Amino acid sequence: MTQVAQDEKRYRWIGAAVALVALAGWLVALYFWSAAGEARDRLAQHVTLHGTTQELEQQITTLRAQTQEARTMRDTAFGERDTLSTELDQMRRDFTTLDQDSTALRSSNASLQSALDEGRQNLSEITAALSETQDRATEATQELSDIGARLETARAQEAALRSTLSALNAQAASLTAQAADAEDRIQAARDAEATLEQRQQSARDAQAEIESTRARLQAAVARLSQQRDALVDDAQAARAQVQALHGVTRDLAALLARRSDDLQTIEARISSTQQVSGLALATAYAHDNIRIRFAPDGAFTMRNTRTGRAVTGDYTLSAGQITFDGVAGDTGSAAFPMRCALSIRQDGFALADDDGSCALLDGMDFTRAEG
Repeated sequence: MTQVAQDEKRYRWIGAAVALVALAGWLVALYFWSAAGEARDRLAQHVTLHGTTQELEQQITTLRAQTQEARTMRDTAFGERDTLSTELDQMRRDFTTLDQDSTALRSSNASLQSALDEGRQNLSEITAALSETQDRATEATQELSDIGARLETARAQEAALRSTLSALNAQAASLTAQAADAEDRIQAARDAEATLEQRQQSARDAQAEIESTRARLQAAVARLSQQRDALVDDAQAARAQVQALHGVTRDLAALLARRSDDLQTIEARISSTQQVSGLALATAYAHDNIRIRFAPDGAFTMRNTRTGRAVTGDYTLSAGQITFDGVAGDTGSAAFPMRCALSIRQDGFALADDDGSCALLDGMDFTRAEG
């Protein structure tokens, strides 16, 4: 509280000082304003007395400088006044804050006083509880004495019980020895029983294995009988198939012999044809719209690419002659066999009519063609 009073007093002095400074500023401003008025009066007197332009200008310049200085001092005084006013406002706010803090301290002091009273009451209760605890300790000491007496009695009883326990231990040792002997005899009987049980189990296992073996043998005999019957049937069927295959084999051998003879004949024809004609077999030859192809097996195909008419047949070659026969297809007015004179060239061949049967192909030159 003393500190708050001191701060309040100090703030009051500061406020008074600020007011005095503001008053001094106003006085200074008033002084300079009066000085400016006197300067103007002196200027008028100088103008009246001297009347010289140069002096007047110098005096005017001096007076203007003094006036500017007075204005500067006035502005400075006003600025200091504003600053002091701001500080005064801040001090007032600080005083308000301190007043609030003082109020809070008073409230805290009251709370502490209440807590102190409560602590004193708790101390009284603790003192009473301590007295009660001391009374209980006295009672506990008496009970401890009683327990000591009962403990001595219990120790005497324990000694008697230990003596009795020693006698019982001796009897238990004797009974344990007897029990061990009996256990040995029981174990021997169990071993004998286990051996007998193993023998019986072995006998049962052997009997079961014999029964299983007999069942397997019976099943095997039945299965073998079935296999024997099946093999007999298969053997009979195989004999029939062998007899049938013998006939087929004979037929195939005869057919193979005929095919072999035919193949030899064809190969001979091809060989003789290639040697005689010099034609490139399996190659297409063309004359205008007519295309002809000779196959190595003695067959030929002739087609008109413009009309689409075509014939197939056989051909034979001899020295300087080719004969077309066995022709089928769109033959038109042609008659077969057709015998044509054959002239082999490097890139093809030419046909000519010898006996009138090759009039349709007379004078045609065939050259190799693609496709």
